[in-house]
Amino acid sequence: MNSFRFHLQKYHRGSKITCPACGRKACFTRYVDEEAEIHFPEHVGKCDHENRCGYHFSPKDFFNESPDAKLLLKSAINSHALPITIKPMPVISYIDPLIVEKSLSHYEINPLYIYLTSILGETKAKRLMERYQVGTSSK
Repeated sequence: MNSFRFHLQKYHRGSKITCPACGRKACFTRYVDEEAEIHFPEHVGKCDHENRCGYHFSPKDFFNESPDAKLLLKSAINSHALPITIKPMPVISYIDPLIVEKSLSHYEINPLYIYLTSILGETKAKRLMERYQVGTSSK
């Protein structure tokens, strides 16, 4: 489904409680920890009545409000840290300069050159092709 550690509690009969803001019964869903290491207080959750009540106290708000819980979270994250794998650098490949030099001709069959000639004119198109070393290939 999703890979978030903290999410709203899945609905089942009796799982919703009274909203701490508006006081309505069975309309407040609490946040839970997927790893079951942190138990949030009763006021951390979201009210169903977004337009009228709009109460939403997220786990982020909770951790900003209580620094002790933030330290607990950091220690839990560090204990579950995955090892870092370093990828080897890819091998850089180059085209042989002689092949590049040979491809800098036969512009009359190059579709890009033909298009640029129709828009910019022959001298400007040839100058751009030479400046950016655009080659022509049979493939």
